Amino acid sequence: LDPGSRIKLSKLLKSDTQIQIISSHDLTEVVEIADRVILMENGKIIKDAKCDEDTIEQIKSYFRYV
Repeated sequence: LDPGSRIKLSKLLKSDTQIQIISSHDLTEVVEIADRVILMENGKIIKDAKCDEDTIEQIKSYFRYV
């Protein structure tokens, strides 16, 4: 999405109390709008955690070594 659309989408998702599922390869984008991140590989969940600095670093580290 373009920057303006990303901002609008982020505000919309944050204001909604329903569960939203977003599939993305852009970790930065996901962290901006998500409360929780689930990392899947070959159809299996390998990480399910709240979005915080430690989780993000673990996921970044995982992808550096894959």
